[in-house]
Amino acid sequence: MRRQTCLVALIGIMVIATPAVAQKKGDLGLSMAFPAAVGAQWHATDRVAARVTVNYERSSTDTEIAIPVPVGIVPTETTIVSSSVSVGLSGLFFLRNGGGVSAFVSPSYAYTHSTADRNPDVSGLSDGGLASHAFGGSFGVQYTPNRKFGVFGEAGLEYQRHDSTPGSVITRSRIFGTRAGVGVILYFRTS
Repeated sequence: MRRQTCLVALIGIMVIATPAVAQKKGDLGLSMAFPAAVGAQWHATDRVAARVTVNYERSSTDTEIAIPVPVGIVPTETTIVSSSVSVGLSGLFFLRNGGGVSAFVSPSYAYTHSTADRNPDVSGLSDGGLASHAFGGSFGVQYTPNRKFGVFGEAGLEYQRHDSTPGSVITRSRIFGTRAGVGVILYFRTS
């Protein structure tokens, strides 16, 4: 609780200490967002910016499988190691700016590649991969109280296409739904 209070106080000091300004051409910053993504945001002009994000996940699951044989059941242990890498690109087109608050629209694209490796291999169970493409559009607001710090929130729609290849079976799925995110930007280069 004490750390959270210190963090809130630090952000409050940053907001009060400097006047609110919009980001200028050439500004570059580190973005951290929820859902989990880390990336960079670069302002090509005062009204146009690009955000690149990267996300990596790795998990391991231990499973015991009972395989029937003529004399009974033989337990077999297997470990599934899954990993996923996602890279996204968003364009930010700022509509208006006032008092450090900027509204924007943002088309986006993300590619995700996931794999699952099974060790040891068990008969009838095969490794698989998943390629996913996501296309979206959102409306958001960015608040930049000073030249070094900003916060943003956005919400919109997203279309996802998943192509899964576990062994010789190919599965395709399509998802359409909403998306939302919030994050902070720490600017380390200003023009």
